[in-house]
Amino acid sequence: MAQDPDVIYNSVFKLNLEEFYNIFKLKTLDVNVNLKFSEWASEGIYKSRNRLYELYSMKQWNQETRFLDYVKQYSKTFKAVCMAAKSKYIKDKIINSDNKIKCTWNIINSICGKRNKETILIELNINGAVVSSDDELANVIETFFDKIPIELTSQLNSSSTNSTQLLKNNVSKFKLISTIIDVLAPYLALTFNNAIKVGSFPDLLKYSKVLPIFKKGHRSDPSNYRSISVLPSLSKIFEKNILNQLLFHFKVNGIFHSEQYGFTRGRSTTDAGVALLKHIYDAWEKSQNAIGVFCDLSKAFDCVDHGILLSKLEYYGVNDKALDLIASYLSNRIQHVSINGTKSSGSVLKMGVPQGLILGPFLFLIYINDLPFYVKDICDIVLFADDTSLIFKVDRKKVNFDDVNSSLSRIQDWFKTNNLVLNAKKTKCVVFSLPNVKHPNYNVEINNERLIVNDTTVFLGINLDSKLQWNSHLSSLNGRLSSAAFAVRKAFCSITASRYLKLS
Repeated sequence: MAQDPDVIYNSVFKLNLEEFYNIFKLKTLDVNVNLKFSEWASEGIYKSRNRLYELYSMKQWNQETRFLDYVKQYSKTFKAVCMAAKSKYIKDKIINSDNKIKCTWNIINSICGKRNKETILIELNINGAVVSSDDELANVIETFFDKIPIELTSQLNSSSTNSTQLLKNNVSKFKLISTIIDVLAPYLALTFNNAIKVGSFPDLLKYSKVLPIFKKGHRSDPSNYRSISVLPSLSKIFEKNILNQLLFHFKVNGIFHSEQYGFTRGRSTTDAGVALLKHIYDAWEKSQNAIGVFCDLSKAFDCVDHGILLSKLEYYGVNDKALDLIASYLSNRIQHVSINGTKSSGSVLKMGVPQGLILGPFLFLIYINDLPFYVKDICDIVLFADDTSLIFKVDRKKVNFDDVNSSLSRIQDWFKTNNLVLNAKKTKCVVFSLPNVKHPNYNVEINNERLIVNDTTVFLGINLDSKLQWNSHLSSLNGRLSSAAFAVRKAFCSITASRYLKLS
């Protein structure tokens, strides 16, 4: 008879982890943060540095040539010793890291003085009131992340269409776990097997720490931050097992649409870019212009309706206890926003799938998978997760705006039915035409809101202009390559173990 996975997890893992932390005490080390080289400098280097400071002080009253030459040679030797020590420290750090590429770039960014992506908030402006303390910031951000998808989706007009009807159309935690895997494995297997049998995901694995990551705009506006969830390591192991089963089911049955390129093994942004360009060139070969509409979905991952997602999973053949397990995984998830180590009080998520996790992105692919089938007779589409790009092919001489706008209205209905919010103000429109062909002023609308026709847009990191002449992309690429070359050059003296550094 199957046992409750919560009972197993709570009784086994919670007890064992408490014993683990009792045996292996956490030790706090005092680090002199005023010294930049404190991580790699030895005691001898500290003494040599102090000696060098003394020699520099003596230079003020001793200007003998012999002494000055001695100071110069001492300084040169000291710099060489520091360089060797720093290089050895960096080499060892990279070799012992789990992700060598990430570790390398973190070191390069640190040397170049670039700030970590995890934002250290200073203050937020909420309706004219300034919030600055860490605990207040954490709770304000948590409330914003919790309420914004509900507020966004509440503005959608109700649709009579059912979504299922549309379907018919440093030392890592894992390294620590791996050292005691022989002890944990039987309990993990027992917990996971019982979770599958009863269709219940352990509640203790639903807690997530949310980091607010700054996107762009003003740092005092909470809407300019996106949430990235950090889960317990054991939860990731469970999620991987569920993901592998779902991947097998969807692959064997050929369920995923070919126009989805995001989070798909063997596919990348390059493949998505090639597909988009092919649609544009196909239009040109038929003496047509290609109207590109690059949709902006507001908080797409956060607006996923759990009921709709589960109905789609059931339609695709995920049922019985497997469906119950995913329903349990989605329900009663608790998130705490962390600001500079200070946690918010916590809130229960009522909708959405977690970003930054293993299972969340895959569930979103399932959620949006039927959109390409819905638009197949309307336009061409390229998907990269929630990045939705539409290509309408129109006659150069006889453009029927009503057809395009009617099609966009139908697509907007699909978004509404699926609880997704299309932001017309941030949606970009570009008319792609041959360099020697002039196109008329296009009147493209979404819900009676006219889209601004742009000459350029950014598609998955590629700068596209309306004539596909690549000048804007090359200019942008030149700037990025210059920054990368500067970073590598500045770090070159410190990073000498080239055989360990494969940066791309």
